[in-house]
Amino acid sequence: MKYKKPLLGLIFSLLFAILPIAISIGAGMFAEANGCVLHEGGATQCVLLGIDWGDTLYTLGVLGWFFIVSMPIGAFGAIVCVGWLLAVLLKSKQ
Repeated sequence: MKYKKPLLGLIFSLLFAILPIAISIGAGMFAEANGCVLHEGGATQCVLLGIDWGDTLYTLGVLGWFFIVSMPIGAFGAIVCVGWLLAVLLKSKQ
């Protein structure tokens, strides 16, 4: 299957672009669902099942800033993979 590599490249590029913000949103949803405060000012205490998740949630929440870097790189990779896929499609029709 000639389309496998360009499609996998497209999927990985899109995941690379979107994953940091998705993780950050997930951390915010987890914190809110458990009555914890999550903000970028610093880690706050969030005890769940006897474990303090505050530092972990803070790290995951701040990971959203990586979106500034990952989005352009992932978008560029997606554009390259779409071009690659189109080239493979045009070559297979000839």
